[in-house]
Amino acid sequence: MAFIDGQLLTAAQLNDLANKSDLDSAIEAKIDEINGYNLSAAQSADAAASSSASAQSAVALAQQAAAEALAAEDVLRSELAAPAGAGLSGYQIGQTYGANTVGTKLNRRIDIEDFADENSEAGDWTIAIQAAINQSLIDGSDVYGRGNYTISNTLKIAGFASQGLNLYLNSLSVNSAFPKCDSFWDSPTPMILIGDGGANVTGLNITIGTLHGGIYNASSGDIEYIADGIKPNGNGFALSHFHIGYALYCYAVIRTGDQLTPNASMWITGDFWTQNYLGVLMKTGTGSGAPIVEGWKFFVKFIAANNYGGIWFLNSGQYAQVNGDFDFNGGWLGILHLSDTTYVSELVGNAGEMLTDGTTQLAFMAHYTYQGSNYVIVAADRPMSDYGGGTGTFPWAAGSTITSVKASDIAIKFDKAMLAGDNASSNNFIDIIHDFQYTAFGKIQVVAGYLAGVYGGLLHSSVFLYQNSFDGVTQIVDGMAVSNSGTTLSFYNKTVSDSPYSNITADFVNFEKRLYLKDHTTIGINTYIAVPRATSADDFTTILPLTDTSTDKYGEEGSKWHVEIISNYSGCGGSHDVYIWGVGNARVTNQQQLGYAYEWRYMQQANADGTAISGINLQIRQDSQDVIKFSVNMTRIG
Repeated sequence: MAFIDGQLLTAAQLNDLANKSDLDSAIEAKIDEINGYNLSAAQSADAAASSSASAQSAVALAQQAAAEALAAEDVLRSELAAPAGAGLSGYQIGQTYGANTVGTKLNRRIDIEDFADENSEAGDWTIAIQAAINQSLIDGSDVYGRGNYTISNTLKIAGFASQGLNLYLNSLSVNSAFPKCDSFWDSPTPMILIGDGGANVTGLNITIGTLHGGIYNASSGDIEYIADGIKPNGNGFALSHFHIGYALYCYAVIRTGDQLTPNASMWITGDFWTQNYLGVLMKTGTGSGAPIVEGWKFFVKFIAANNYGGIWFLNSGQYAQVNGDFDFNGGWLGILHLSDTTYVSELVGNAGEMLTDGTTQLAFMAHYTYQGSNYVIVAADRPMSDYGGGTGTFPWAAGSTITSVKASDIAIKFDKAMLAGDNASSNNFIDIIHDFQYTAFGKIQVVAGYLAGVYGGLLHSSVFLYQNSFDGVTQIVDGMAVSNSGTTLSFYNKTVSDSPYSNITADFVNFEKRLYLKDHTTIGINTYIAVPRATSADDFTTILPLTDTSTDKYGEEGSKWHVEIISNYSGCGGSHDVYIWGVGNARVTNQQQLGYAYEWRYMQQANADGTAISGINLQIRQDSQDVIKFSVNMTRIG
């Protein structure tokens, strides 16, 4: 090492000094500082020479050190650039890093594996995922998990309010330690619970590639249902997006009903939901004022083969928008046509109450009216196809008295049962339950590709636009449906009948009902004209020109009109029928004259040059008042 004025010289500085002519004097000036005592002139010269050699040696060492440092830097750069180089840099979650550094960028994202522990190694990721979610609450980081994660208890998303959370999980399933539930009706434990006592949790973007709520039972070889997917807690959630790609073996993929305040304006998307008891349960909450869920938007590509249906709107879910495809749902349900409704009101509001014919128990789901009849939906704990020795025969016989298991005095009777897939083509299914019978309205919009069936009350208060392979009347707006066979356009009031009330073809307009006009009149060719007092016996005013028409005729049979004449002169009017054929030919029948303050006639009308007859005119004359106003209405009757 070399110093000048107490400062350590760099290798470059030493090199410069070594090449300068005043190196000896520089060294001599500092020799006392270096050795700590004074030298004689001779000694100083010897020392200066020795120091010069030492300096040159120091320069060489410094140059060697610099070369080694550069070589080490090259090695480090090479190692950092290699595939394993990312492992040479340290990082700590929660550490503050400078702007534009890798650490700052990493702080924007949390990986579930960052919180892995001995439980994770044993296959239970509950604590690790919860820790990652909690960390996001602190620093706002996005949470990612690209593995397949099993959990033993509920994951809780709380405290976020309007902060928001971006959570991505590739796969989430329950393990054998997860709290087990044996029935859809017994409040299954959710895999994810969202909400708290504060405001709605909003701004959530939750993406789950696969959500699996069951576990494999090795002894039976079946998948056992264990859990719900997502549920609200406290004040619940709103203004968020949940995407669940594949949802399987959940009691309900999403179940509402525990919220204390309205949960609104959610966006629910997915790819394929199947083998669940139910896709979504939209249910009024338990807080004051019966907080609803409303304004949700659904777009799952395909909801199919779910036991209790795709979506159940249980007195809640108004203003929903439903898209996607539905099929094969509701295979564990039956719809009963009631013959006795005496006690049905006792069941309303008690979804899940068990009913029995004395042998087989089924759960009450919903009651509704449709086209003047009463219906009840019941649910089994297995496919309806399992009953009757695998024949799919409904387990209760028509005409049986069905009672409540907990209150035997509550009884209903039915005369017919409908099951999923029991129509002629075996493709009618219960995809959506529109359970709004005991609310003011439904007001949902269903715009689906393929959808097999919508059942429930107040269907006329919603909009349904969908297609299927067996029902040609699926375009229904507020109960009015339209179909077209290619030759006949038909209109239906689905609220009262499955038969059309009107049909239109190229040749006719048909009404299948009586036409009720109340106090309105039927108008054909109508005019209203003021007729002045006549100045002579032949002073008639032309009211209407008439000609034979070709409309709605089979040949040259002429046309027949009914004429009604009324006026503003008291008691002055009349009616008659007139038969017109060819050009200028008329015959009058069924004349009725009311008052004699006027007279009428038909006169042939000549063409412009007076050489031929071009038609016939209805004319009126009056000499009772300065002006009488006449209304003339002609309707075609033949």
